[in-house]
Amino acid sequence: MKHLSSSFLFGLVCGILVTILVMGGLALAMVHERFDHRWGGRGCMGENGARPAYTSSIKVDDTKDISDAENCAVIAPLVKITAAQAEKAAQSAQNGKVQSTILENDGGNVVYSIILGSSGKEFEVKVDAGNAKVLQTSPLQDEEKEGTSEK
Repeated sequence: MKHLSSSFLFGLVCGILVTILVMGGLALAMVHERFDHRWGGRGCMGENGARPAYTSSIKVDDTKDISDAENCAVIAPLVKITAAQAEKAAQSAQNGKVQSTILENDGGNVVYSIILGSSGKEFEVKVDAGNAKVLQTSPLQDEEKEGTSEK
């Protein structure tokens, strides 16, 4: 067996490390893109603001300021129901056609936020991502509707 030079080994190790870092970044980007496509182009979101009045069966830390991609990577593995199951639960609580479905961290609660539209009115339904329980239903105000019309 021939002796390999230290500069060759150093280059090989650096190349392997760069490959691992790039592949990890690509995997995270693919997860984020998968959820962006699956959930109406809005992906996994972290909510900032007041605590919701409900508590979901899946709780996460919401005290850190992280990107949507990082949030998606944290909450996606915890989900126990599909988006389709959440949409069905939402439609059983509120009549309407699904406009968008978003998996999100809402004040530490992992929920699907589903926008339903019917007869010119839109409603937001929060569904527990762990057990498909409808946690909250509320009509959207005019300023909220502007952000939900695209798909």
